[in-house]
Amino acid sequence: MFRLLKWGFQLLILFIVVSFAGRGYAALAARSQGLLPPDPVASMFPEPQADQLRLRGVNRDTIQPGKNLPGTDLVLVEIRESDAVFTRPGGETAVRRFGDSVKFDGPWANVSGTDYTVSGRIIRVNPGDVHVVSVYSITISDTAPASAPLAMTPGTPYTLVLRARTDAPIRGTTLHYRGRTDSGDARIDGLDGDSWGQFSAMDSIRWSGLLREDLAVSYNMRILFYTDTDIYLGGTVQLTHLP
Repeated sequence: MFRLLKWGFQLLILFIVVSFAGRGYAALAARSQGLLPPDPVASMFPEPQADQLRLRGVNRDTIQPGKNLPGTDLVLVEIRESDAVFTRPGGETAVRRFGDSVKFDGPWANVSGTDYTVSGRIIRVNPGDVHVVSVYSITISDTAPASAPLAMTPGTPYTLVLRARTDAPIRGTTLHYRGRTDSGDARIDGLDGDSWGQFSAMDSIRWSGLLREDLAVSYNMRILFYTDTDIYLGGTVQLTHLP
């Protein structure tokens, strides 16, 4: 009985976290059916400054003792039965249990010119690891994307949704959305080895390159939907700090 209650609580926490993060996704679907005007959707995806990239999504991380919550300085130092003990530089200690919050606000992976915000909940505490579901936001300043074949260091993939307007760059890439073709496909320019550039909803889009001299990025996305004025892509992004 206790096991069933625990699993039910895990599902409830996951539902709450995803529901808050998914408000924008639901609005996107509503807009695609003509149920919402443009402004409410745009307000959920505010435009950053011209040289900024803002990534947002929901992640699930598994942390083992001695490891940090990816992108943060929060380190899981030990697991005491049902307690997860975290520390951060300066010696601050936090004891968290199943259902408790885990938050962070600071530079991503201690990289200058970045801002990383995490708001999560612990959904499982095992003898050997802790599972955290969180909503995240990464803002990267001074970006100048350049396409390049890169050998990415294995890291944490972040889920995300990107929006681009017609004839504007897809932020964080060198790609451009050119609107619909006469046949109704989405036209995307700038993909290496793909001069045709015509795609349907749910087709895959991959791009890798440099955001800055010290940050590499790799996107693995699919087209969620598109209109004459904008396009939405969803998938994962992986960031790597270059020495």
